[in-house]
Amino acid sequence: MLTASHRRLHLPGLLIALAIVANASAAASGEAPAALVLGDPTGSYRPGSAAGILEDPDGLLTVQDVARRDDFASARAEVPNFGLTTSAFWVRLPLLAESAGDGGWLLEIGWPVVDRVTLYAPDGAGGWRSSEAGDLLPFVSWPIAYRNPTFPLSLPVGRDDTVYLRFAGEDTMLLPLTVWSGAAFTEHRRREAFTYGFYYGILAILIAYNLVLLITLRDSSYLYYVLLISAWGLYHAALNGFTTQYLWPRSPEYARWSIHLAATADTSRPEASDISCHRSPAVAFEYLRLAR
Repeated sequence: MLTASHRRLHLPGLLIALAIVANASAAASGEAPAALVLGDPTGSYRPGSAAGILEDPDGLLTVQDVARRDDFASARAEVPNFGLTTSAFWVRLPLLAESAGDGGWLLEIGWPVVDRVTLYAPDGAGGWRSSEAGDLLPFVSWPIAYRNPTFPLSLPVGRDDTVYLRFAGEDTMLLPLTVWSGAAFTEHRRREAFTYGFYYGILAILIAYNLVLLITLRDSSYLYYVLLISAWGLYHAALNGFTTQYLWPRSPEYARWSIHLAATADTSRPEASDISCHRSPAVAFEYLRLAR
C-alpha cells in the first residue's frame, strides 16, 4: 500500500511521463510546432525547434507541395548541419510578430557560402512571392546587400504567418537562421564591422611590413611569407562572404573559385596540406623551412 509520501514522490515522474507521451503523440500526428513569437521590437531570435525541416533528396518538390505536407521534423539543434549532401532541404518557419519591429524584421542565413536559398512568403492572395540569394547568384541580385543571405520579412502584426525556405547545393549544408529586428541587425553589423576590420587590418599590416622587409633586405623568404598571409586572408575573406560582396559582386563564378584557389595556396590549413603541397610546392617548401 502506497502512503501519501510515496504518492508525492511518484507524482513528478508521472507528470514527466505524461509530457513525454503527449510530445511523442504530437510529433507522430504531424502537429505543427508553436510559432516563433517576435515580441521584442529591438531583439533577435533563433528559431530552434520552431523550425520544421524536410529533406527533398530529388530536389523536385515545389512550395505548393511542401505547404501541404505534415511530415516536417523539428530541428534538433540550434544550427542544423547535414554535412556534404546534394539533397535540397525545406525549412518551415511559423512566425508571430507581436509588433512591427523597430525597422521591420529580417531573416538571416548565417552561412555565406550556401549555394542557393529561396524564401517563399505568402502574397496575401493565396499564392507565394519568392526571393533568392546564395553564391550561385550575383551578389547585386540579393535582396539585401550583406555578406550573408538575408531577406526582409513582411509580417502581419498579431497573426501567425508561415514562411518557407528552400536550401540547395552540393557543399556543406548548414542552416543557421536568425530573425532580427531592423535595429538589432544594424547594431549587429556595426559590431561585426569593427571586429572584422580589426582582423583584416592586422593581416594588411603584416603584409605591408613584410613587403618593406622584402624590398630592403632582398630576402625571398619574405615574399613567400607575404604570399602565405595573402592566401590566408583571401581564404577567410571568401569563407566570410567578403569577396562576394566587395571583389566580385557581379561574378558568382569568380567568387566561388576564389575560395578554392586560396585554400590551395594556404598551406597553413592542415586539411588543405595534401593539395597545396603538390600545387604550390615553392610556397609549401619555404613555409616549412621558415617553420624550422
